Amino acid sequence: MKVSLQTEIDDAHDKQQTTVEAKGELFETDRQTVIRFTEKSDEQSDVATMITIKSDQVSIKRSGAVEMNQQFRPAQITETIYRHQFGSIRMETETLDFRYKPLTSTNTTAELALDYSTKLDGEEERAHKLLLTIEEDKS
Repeated sequence: MKVSLQTEIDDAHDKQQTTVEAKGELFETDRQTVIRFTEKSDEQSDVATMITIKSDQVSIKRSGAVEMNQQFRPAQITETIYRHQFGSIRMETETLDFRYKPLTSTNTTAELALDYSTKLDGEEERAHKLLLTIEEDKS
């Protein structure tokens, strides 16, 4: 599977956009979808990412150079610890909306869209958009 993860962070002063492309795996059951992939970077060690999608929540677990287990539940505030090479940061996440369009026989690209805001260690709130697309590898 070909995975593309686009993120946009918008705070009052700056907008940052990143795109990660990787080969990944997709597992689907009646109750959940799991997507796994590894981010490769020249600047730091690899980061393994596992995204679990259920009807009422999404969780993103990252391990390696960055570690966190972020929960997304509509209209709820969740909390996690974000660990990286410079230390740990407490992060509050408020999920505004999430939509998931699964792979089907007619839909060859699955798509997860998340709109949420975060506060790091109680600082100013930042708006986030995440778009994950998964498509079958044509090669």
